[in-house]
Amino acid sequence: HAPRCSAVEWAVCGRPPGGPTDTPVSGGPTDTPTGPTLPPPPLSELRVAYAKAGNIWLWTESGGSMQLTFSGGDSNPRISSDGAVVAFQRGGELWAVNGAGGGERLLAGAAYLNSSVTPGYAGVLHWFGWQPFTHTIFFGLSEQGEAYTIPIFDLHRVDADAGVPPYMLLAAGAG
Repeated sequence: HAPRCSAVEWAVCGRPPGGPTDTPVSGGPTDTPTGPTLPPPPLSELRVAYAKAGNIWLWTESGGSMQLTFSGGDSNPRISSDGAVVAFQRGGELWAVNGAGGGERLLAGAAYLNSSVTPGYAGVLHWFGWQPFTHTIFFGLSEQGEAYTIPIFDLHRVDADAGVPPYMLLAAGAG
C-alpha cells in the first residue's frame, strides 16, 4: 500500500494531502481522484510587499525594491496571490496599487466605513485579506469611540480591479 501525500508533498504527487494513492485496489483499475484537485502552485519569483517610512514598497528577487506609493501615510500592505496588486491602509481607508507601480485607487473610503457602523462612531478596518487567486478583498470593521475600538463582526467584499463600491455580505454581529 503506497503512502499518501503529505501537505508538503502534494505538488509532487499531483493531488491534495490524503488523496487517493496509485495502488491498485483488489487487482482492479488504478484509483483516480473523485473530487477536484488543486493545481500545482505556479513557479514564479518571490515578491514581498512592505511599508517603509509611510510608503508601500515591493521587493522582487530579480528587481530588488521599488517604491509603489508616496503619500507618507500608508501601512499594513497585503499582496495578492499573483503579486499584481497590493492592498494597504491609508488614513483608515482601504486602498490598492498595482504591483508594477501606478494605479492607486480607493477601495473602501471613510464614507462607506462610517455608513456601516452605529451613528456616532467611526468605522475603521478591523482586518482585511485577499481571496486566493483573485483580486477580491474581504474585510471586517470595528467601531471606534473616544477611548476604545470594538469589532462588530461583519463581513464586506470589494474587487480591487472592478472600480465598483464595496458591499456588505454579513451585517454587524453575523460575521
